[in-house]
Amino acid sequence: MKISIVIPAYNEAERIESCIQSCLDHATGSLLEIIVVVNASTDNTERIAKSFSTVRVVRERRKGTSYARQKGFECSHGDIIAFVDADTHIHAEWLNDIEREFTHNTDLVCLSGPCVYDDLPQWKSTMLYYCWLASALPMY
Repeated sequence: MKISIVIPAYNEAERIESCIQSCLDHATGSLLEIIVVVNASTDNTERIAKSFSTVRVVRERRKGTSYARQKGFECSHGDIIAFVDADTHIHAEWLNDIEREFTHNTDLVCLSGPCVYDDLPQWKSTMLYYCWLASALPMY
């Protein structure tokens, strides 16, 4: 089972390098590719993303996250497509968790989870987690 990570990026020059590095730092054998979709950016996002030899950079001229995600989806080759925002740092076990869940449940078609914000005070992070939990459990 191979995973493609798609990162939509609009003017993310300040964040894209650490996002890509986070994905590479926690890459497992299941990671097939990282695709950065430069979405009508006017800054150095594309140049920075291209500085990583293992990252594929594609362009989407229509501005909007949904267009960028769709372009990344269309360009991906993985069995699973994981969408990551350009300001994200993935957890060390994130790819393993994805692979495990899809391997154990062959009826699974999508997966999501709570966001953890590194720059928030702990009490705000805790409140956000419980808000997510309160909305996610009934929905799932």
